[in-house]
Amino acid sequence: GTASSVEKSCGLNGHCSAAGVIVKPGSVHTVILNDGDTAEGKNALFAYAAYLEESTDLSDGEKLVPGCMAAFRGSWPNTNNFYRDQQTKLIPVDAGDCPECRMHQGQQEMWKLYEPYIIAAFESINCTKATPIYLTGHSLGASIAVVGSYYLAALGWNVQPPYAFEPPLFGNEALNRRLRSLVGGSEVGVGAHRITQGRDKVPTFPNVTTSDYSYLWPEVHLWNGTGEGIEVADAHTGRLDWRAEICWGSPDCGLKQFSESELVSMFVGEDHLVDPFAPMNNIVYFHDTRAVCELGEGLPPPRFFNGRPPPMPTVATADWTLRHVQQIIHDHLRKHPQQRKHPQQRLLSNNSER
Repeated sequence: GTASSVEKSCGLNGHCSAAGVIVKPGSVHTVILNDGDTAEGKNALFAYAAYLEESTDLSDGEKLVPGCMAAFRGSWPNTNNFYRDQQTKLIPVDAGDCPECRMHQGQQEMWKLYEPYIIAAFESINCTKATPIYLTGHSLGASIAVVGSYYLAALGWNVQPPYAFEPPLFGNEALNRRLRSLVGGSEVGVGAHRITQGRDKVPTFPNVTTSDYSYLWPEVHLWNGTGEGIEVADAHTGRLDWRAEICWGSPDCGLKQFSESELVSMFVGEDHLVDPFAPMNNIVYFHDTRAVCELGEGLPPPRFFNGRPPPMPTVATADWTLRHVQQIIHDHLRKHPQQRKHPQQRLLSNNSER
């Protein structure tokens, strides 16, 4: 139900219209790939691509230029995504004319699997290298969005700064500089919108104090509460309950202001999934997981969520939530196997069984 849910959520239901775009009906292509021959590698990679056309929203605020987009899923339980997370060796980059650049090995190898299918999806919806390209994702998927932006820009695509939600680190300082040049137009340009939340520990991995990894600036750091910072509207309530600060490396701004012991692991708390831009303040857990993920009903209009209680217990951890959502989907598909395939879904895959 991914294609149908994306079209409805980011179409008539209005979750993207304030950004000046909606998903063009019929343009969503789902990409599901194997990553190796093991059971953990089967269908381990998941993304979708779509064409963004202009919306009729007249509200104030900066709007996106219509173009193509792709979104990448983060680490998923019981797949080799977590093995890829741990492939932290910094290896040379074979694109972008940067001999000093080094990149996270696992992320680079994942992008190499994605690349031909993402490009094929773009080309199938009539996007050319001149079309604005937007990549996004969460967690490992956010890092793939940044790595993919680098490679696509090096190939001559018109890549815009990606929207990377809570990404682990992806490379050294030379890579960050070259990304800023390729995507942001200069070494001091914006290479990506790197968005962090609360005291989430994931965006500090691998530890920069013990490796050659480097932070990419700016960091857009969000938190729920009072204090200085830009007011941010809560997508769940509509109230200005959140704050944002734009950080350029200062030790008292963003995640750098916290010691390692103060940061929250995804196995301890929910900071890695909480997000004010998500309709239920959780970037993984939906109001009705079955309806969104399998039945293709999409998210209801934003007004549906106002005043509703938070979706998850406050004691949940990010790891527990991921496994809980996976179990909901598994149980539903076991009971309704006919819903595994949707005739409207445009699927690109390297799995011969599909």
